[in-house]
Amino acid sequence: AVGDDANGRRLLETLTRVGIDCSRVKIDPDRPTDQTTVITSEHPPDRTIFWREGTIPRRGDRIDIDRLFTRDLVLLDSVDPLLRRFLIDLPVHTYPDVKILVPMTYVVDFPGADEFHSIVRCDALVGSAQELRQLTGTGSLDEAIATMQVTMRVANLRSVAVTLGADGALVFDAERVYRSPALLGDVV
Repeated sequence: AVGDDANGRRLLETLTRVGIDCSRVKIDPDRPTDQTTVITSEHPPDRTIFWREGTIPRRGDRIDIDRLFTRDLVLLDSVDPLLRRFLIDLPVHTYPDVKILVPMTYVVDFPGADEFHSIVRCDALVGSAQELRQLTGTGSLDEAIATMQVTMRVANLRSVAVTLGADGALVFDAERVYRSPALLGDVV
């Protein structure tokens, strides 16, 4: 969903220009386009999120479930824990071929009841080391990985990708951890 404003129109035009089908994006005349600015710092490692809440999918909205889940991959990034849980659980019974990818940001910032057990029913998680530690309630990245790997052995979750800032990134499954160094680039 986007607002009926310049930001929403620019977003839809850009996505359409690069070949993304936006025909089912809802244009809300009553709310602005949702906007987020994320400021990160290296010392101390932290992030600050400035969020101007706009039109976002909410419980009670009409969602074309068949259109959404007849894709290969669904990126599920919802601030509403009950909507998130519903959309994670639905494909298991109705659309078993779709893969669900969930960013951890809203999961840790807007957790629902029993969030950890809900989120391990998706196929893949992505986020930062800090978010993974928060989600697992552990003190170190190694503990968080170990906790997730034990859970992954009996859950739907197949892989977790974690950013490590200047140290690169890692991805793991229930058995292995793969590390990748950071790519060097000119910061602008």
